[in-house]
Parts: sequence; C-alpha cells; structure tokens
Amino acid sequence: MTELGENIDTKMIETFFGKYGELEDVRVIIDQKKSKKKKKYGFVLYKDRAPLAEVVKLGCKIEI
Repeated sequence: MTELGENIDTKMIETFFGKYGELEDVRVIIDQKKSKKKKKYGFVLYKDRAPLAEVVKLGCKIEI
C-alpha cells in the first residue's frame, strides 16, 4: 500500500483488508532513523493467497 494518510493506522487497515480473508501481518512503515513518523506505505500479508485476486480487483485507489 502506498500514499497512506497520516490518520491511517494498522487497526484501520486490518478492518478493511480483513473483510477479504484472514490476515497474518499488517505493517505501516515508520522512519526509525529520523522523524519517527509514518512513511506513508505499508504491507498486508494474508495467511492464504485466495483473497489476493479479490483485493486486486478493487483497483489501485482504495478509500479506508
């Protein structure tokens, strides 16, 4: 995921993407060296590959 807003947190991402399948991990990347702020991107890892096709169909712009 890219271009995450400052207000987006892992719980919001879990709620949205969890609708499509069981999640193994959700991460919002933080700048550990400098600002300690979110870097506006993150990752979602599903326990199974099955939900991926459905999520990709959503398109490149998803509103949470």
